[in-house]
Parts: sequence; C-alpha cells; structure tokens
Amino acid sequence: MVGLGLYASSKLVGSYLTGVLAQEVGERGVTVNTIIASATDDAGYFSAASDDDPLRSMVRAASPIGSRMGSVDDVADAVEFFTGPLARWVSGSQLLVSGGQN
Repeated sequence: MVGLGLYASSKLVGSYLTGVLAQEVGERGVTVNTIIASATDDAGYFSAASDDDPLRSMVRAASPIGSRMGSVDDVADAVEFFTGPLARWVSGSQLLVSGGQN
C-alpha cells in the first residue's frame, strides 16, 4: 500500500534474522522460524479499535477468506505447529498467517 513503505520494510529485518539464526544455531538442534501475521483482531491496534473502525472494515473487505480478520487463535495455531513435533525439520522458514492477504 502506498504510504506504508517504511513500515513494511521494517518487517524485513525479522525475516533476514530468521534465516541467519537458523544457520547459526541449527547445529545445536535449535530451529528458528517466523510467523508473519496480518492484521489480527484483538491484537495490537485492533485490541482498542471499535467495531466500526474504518481500518477494521478495510481489512475485513480485503480478506479473500470469509470477509473476516484473523484471530489470535489463528496465529496461536501456527505457533503450535512450529513448536510441535511436526515441524522438527522446519527451520529458517516464514509462515504468512493472513487468510490469503498478501
């Protein structure tokens, strides 16, 4: 989105750090991954935003899955995957939890 260049570019630091840390601590059996969540209901700005907040409406309208915002539970499910045994061979990865929003 126009006007969000600096904000969006600040997110690249975490992505880069994930790959570097995965290489640095991998030999110790430690995995490093990142979850990139889109606007999440009841988190950050949206923990205090009213139901009729224009930004909330914009985020819902942009969702290709069900016209809703992501929930804290949606993000927690991704965290549960990364911290569980099914992700034992996953390291240096980024998982976009966004309901299809890019």
